[in-house]
Amino acid sequence: MNVNDTVKIGGKSYSVLAKLGEGGQGSVWRAKRLEDGWACAIKILDEKNANRRIAKIANIKRLIAQKADQQMAEVVKSGPEQGINHVCALGCFTDPVTKDVGYLMELAPGKSVGKMLSDGTLRNMSLERKLRMLKKVAASIERFHVVGYCYTDINWGNFIWDEATDTLYVIDCENIACSADIRSGRCNFLIGTGFFIAPEVAFRQATVGYETDRYALATLIFRVLTDNVLQSAYHGVAMYTATPMCQDMTEVAEYEEEGDIDKNWRKFVFDPTDRSNGLDNLCRNCKNPQNVAFRKEVERVIAIWNGLDPRLKDAFYRTFRDPFAVKDRLSASAWLRLIDEVLSGKQAKDTTSTVGKKVRLTNEPSLPQKKVKPVSTNPLDKYPSFVPQGAGRGRPVQVSASALPAKPYLIGTTGETLAITADETVVEGKDLGLKQGVLGRLRRIDTHYAFTSHLLSLVEILDSAGKVRCKIAKGESVMLANGESIKPVVSTVAIKLVC
Repeated sequence: MNVNDTVKIGGKSYSVLAKLGEGGQGSVWRAKRLEDGWACAIKILDEKNANRRIAKIANIKRLIAQKADQQMAEVVKSGPEQGINHVCALGCFTDPVTKDVGYLMELAPGKSVGKMLSDGTLRNMSLERKLRMLKKVAASIERFHVVGYCYTDINWGNFIWDEATDTLYVIDCENIACSADIRSGRCNFLIGTGFFIAPEVAFRQATVGYETDRYALATLIFRVLTDNVLQSAYHGVAMYTATPMCQDMTEVAEYEEEGDIDKNWRKFVFDPTDRSNGLDNLCRNCKNPQNVAFRKEVERVIAIWNGLDPRLKDAFYRTFRDPFAVKDRLSASAWLRLIDEVLSGKQAKDTTSTVGKKVRLTNEPSLPQKKVKPVSTNPLDKYPSFVPQGAGRGRPVQVSASALPAKPYLIGTTGETLAITADETVVEGKDLGLKQGVLGRLRRIDTHYAFTSHLLSLVEILDSAGKVRCKIAKGESVMLANGESIKPVVSTVAIKLVC
């Protein structure tokens, strides 16, 4: 593609004005629609691997067909966190002459977080300003998860901050994928970028999903708050003494297999119980000018860490103390609430996090907990199907108006009700006539409700007519509408939302 080229997308013509930038996945160009002068951007994909190229184009076309841009715009519009814009693909094209493949998207003003790092903007920002920007980053990822999408490629270049309007733009949305497409294997070509790649993906133990988004989000927050001196939460002495140094998490996996890196790289650099991969002696007493300068940066990071709010330190420790403990990672909504608490100046106190574990909010991170092997991994063993008396299959029973609490509420299987009175409500199955424990959490977003499942088995969301609208797995979220029901697949009954 060149300046002054004319490209046809969706029956309309666009004039190419300037090249905005280039990255590992392609180049981005400023353009305008000739019909009305609408300013926009065009991304040309740069993918040499034929199979990945085909898979990526197919994913973009699916996202356009699913109207991902409209879904994201709707959930942001209904949410409390304004100033977020998910820049999704609006049209895909193949140039008949150059054979370039690309897609059309909204133009995002501002600077990427990566640019803010390289030009010193981020380093000079106050902690409060950093947290306010990161709050919107967490909120943007939460919005993806609420509507059933994973972002899959959280990194520096994909978040653009427009300081003039206090708006965050999430770009490169060709990498997003809905949970159904991930489970089907259609999106196995997605792995992430650099040290934002989750260890289980790099070690080929899993594919991308909600857990890998949580890892990458925590990595981004950690690197922003520590001024990006360290490339990851595992870049301590073990990582830096690997020869040559690893360029991304996939190389760490290769080095470990070949015995070229100390397995102590798996220890969080600020782990108080194991300093084998710490920063204490990294480049200490070196004479090389480069190492002397780096040691000063390391000491600066240590000082930043020591000054962080203990709740942030605890959240990082819980996320990074074991690189493969995917269930310990905080969700985007948990990061959102935590950052909001820190910004509001609330005092640290014991609380229960969204990952279902007690958090010690003290000056020292919580100690590693002993792992307990479950009696059975089959959810059907734990939650046998049953039909309470008076309940129809897949439907809650009707209750009299006099028994209903103040709206909104959930109607249970035998007439029990649960009033939704807080911004976030834990949904206990046993309180509503189901044998399951915690089904999940309902989070209020303006007048809407996002349900996040905590069950090992799938949960069906039934529309007001009792038909299955979608299915979600543990940790996945979906927006609930008035009259829709939540039904674990191992149960024959459901609970209904009434707004």
